[in-house]
Amino acid sequence: MADNNSVFKIRHRPSGKFSRGGSRPTFSKIGKAWNGWGPLKLHLQQVSRIDSYKDCEIVECEYVEVRTFDPVSIMLQQRKDRAERERKRKESYAEWKRAELERQLQELLLKDGP
Repeated sequence: MADNNSVFKIRHRPSGKFSRGGSRPTFSKIGKAWNGWGPLKLHLQQVSRIDSYKDCEIVECEYVEVRTFDPVSIMLQQRKDRAERERKRKESYAEWKRAELERQLQELLLKDGP
């Protein structure tokens, strides 16, 4: 039976896609994972149509921890990246604005010319 590293998914055999859960389940490449038999059985009780899971099977999947990440450092990097994108956007706009003003000035000078 299930251990702490197991989750359950419902796979549609013909398509290989997994249930996204809900009372009227749809299927996707990733789908939803239930953390035990209890939550999975509760889901099955809540499904509105019994034929929603025709041609399906319950798959027990084992997940393995591969590595860990520090969420704070990721958030700080995201903020840094966002600030850099904003700086570049402002710089680009300022360059465009200068070029536009120069074009308008040249247009006025030519218009008022000799």
